[in-house]
Amino acid sequence: MSLVFELDDEVALSGVVTQVTATTVARLSESDARADGFCDLAELHGRLRFHYPQIEPTDTVAIVHFRLASR
Repeated sequence: MSLVFELDDEVALSGVVTQVTATTVARLSESDARADGFCDLAELHGRLRFHYPQIEPTDTVAIVHFRLASR
């Protein structure tokens, strides 16, 4: 997979998906939020609503775990 970051310029890093877990928005946890770089679950929920304004607690989301590929 490619991890693409758009800062001043676009940067792409190679990665390997190690696990994908399906859950619902309501079942996301504080540890899920922190593992994804958010301060807390409220911040993660807010970001999800920003990107997906119609998202509901019963909607399914995928938690994708990955590692950077060796160069």
